[in-house]
Amino acid sequence: MVWEKLKEELIIPGLEAKSSDDIFEALGGKLVKQGYCKESYVQALKDREAEFPTGINTGEKGVAIPHTDVSHVNKKGIAIATLKQPVEFVEMGTDDEYVNAQVIFMLAVDEKGHLELLQAILAVLQDQEVLKKLIKAKDAKRNHRNHQRKGEYIIMKKKVIVACGGAVATSTIAANAIVELAKENNIDIEIAQVRISEIASNLPADLIVTTSKVKRDFGVPLITGMPFVSGLGVDKTKAKILEVLNK
Repeated sequence: MVWEKLKEELIIPGLEAKSSDDIFEALGGKLVKQGYCKESYVQALKDREAEFPTGINTGEKGVAIPHTDVSHVNKKGIAIATLKQPVEFVEMGTDDEYVNAQVIFMLAVDEKGHLELLQAILAVLQDQEVLKKLIKAKDAKRNHRNHQRKGEYIIMKKKVIVACGGAVATSTIAANAIVELAKENNIDIEIAQVRISEIASNLPADLIVTTSKVKRDFGVPLITGMPFVSGLGVDKTKAKILEVLNK
């Protein structure tokens, strides 16, 4: 599916743009550079936007889905930008109503792939929480990892690294407890159960939980998972984990 094929190079978080043309140059340029689109693509975006605007008022967060006809596309794909400041787009289906867009989904559509792309985008547009998380995401790698397709909806996964000395015994107890905690609170997570020595190679992540001492600062919230083993202080540990995962 399209989301699984999305490349980090096609994501720009916190793009500084003053106009739609700035966005087309930056994001469209990436699609051209990566071979998804022809050199004519960026100008075609500008021309089409003037005639058929792509702003969408989703309520709290505005979105735009600029695209061209298939003659400017080599292969289907999608590029995403979140904007540091909203940029005004004319609302789709109007001539004089405007949308302050903060998320841009730029489509490279071929003759067979446009419906699949639009369905994926529509799933995101229906979920304001996903849009908010997209806007808040600060790095391309995390944005890329967080886009996982589940049925007909796009969800934002949280990655939790659970580590111990051998990645077998105590980390398994902690990992199982975290999975159950996430289910109880309707939080979708991805668990990476690893040795302490493997933490760095499994970043980025949203949270690290360990059952062994860790002196290094990985720049990620780190919580001890020993209460899941000892049975002492479990509620406090769960509260700390939920505080991180709910951000």
